[in-house]
Parts: sequence; C-alpha cells; structure tokens
Amino acid sequence: MNSIWYNKIQLQVEEKIENLHKKDFKFYRVDYFLLLAEKVDKLSSNCMDCKMLKKKIEDTANELDTLLSGSISLRKEYELKLDEIEKHIRKIHKIYPKQYFLYLYTFLGILGGISLGVLAAVIVNIDYKTALIFGFTAGLLIGRIWGKYKENGSETI
Repeated sequence: MNSIWYNKIQLQVEEKIENLHKKDFKFYRVDYFLLLAEKVDKLSSNCMDCKMLKKKIEDTANELDTLLSGSISLRKEYELKLDEIEKHIRKIHKIYPKQYFLYLYTFLGILGGISLGVLAAVIVNIDYKTALIFGFTAGLLIGRIWGKYKENGSETI
C-alpha cells in the first residue's frame, strides 16, 4: 500500500503530464520517476538522504511539465535529478535497475571474450577472424549467463 506522500506525487505527475504524448512519457521515463519516488518513500523511514530526496522529488513533480516541455537544459536537469536519485538507491541501498547486471556482465563478457580471442590468435597462431568470432560468442554467452545469475540474486527497482 502506498503512502499519502506517494499518492500526492503520483497525482501531481498525472496532472502535469496530461498533454504529454505517450511516446514522450516513455522516452522521458516518467514511469521510472514514479518507481524511484515509491522506492525513496519506502526507504525514507530509515535513511536521512532519502528524506532529503523526497523534497527533490516533490520539486521535480511540481515542475515536471516545465522540465519536459521546456528547453534542452531543463530536460537535462530532469535527467540529472533522476540519475541522482537512482545513484543513491543503487550505491547506498544496493537496489539496482532491472537488467542492470545483465547488460553490465554481457558487455564485460564480450570485452573479455574478444580480448582472449586476440590473445589466442597471437599465441596459438590461428586466424584472427575465427578467434574474434569465437571469443565474441563465448564472451557473450558467459556474460549473459553470469549477468542473469547475478540479476536473480539482487533486488531491483
């Protein structure tokens, strides 16, 4: 059950984005803003930083229509506020966005696989193209499996 504060924020956001196109709603991650607000609300009972973030969320909700329909610098300001909230939740509370580890470990797996493929091509003296393809594929698979495993063991937003 959501708190009165969160319900107030949700109503403000719904009022402010009435004229926003559905694609813009998704593009500007307004739904993610609401998820972050809900998470901050739940965490604020034990965290002073989250209590301070609630004020930023209120300010952002109040001026959401201006931030999203204004200039590029205003939209950038909105993105920076989202990033600040997300960074706090990720670093302090160890709660990550969905598929965070999947993407991270897939990238690292591909990078590692290509590196090992190049190294194998130099040491074993095999074709670079074959080594790169094999390294990329192996790294992709290992990274995806490792990321999925890590994803299942973590709390997500």
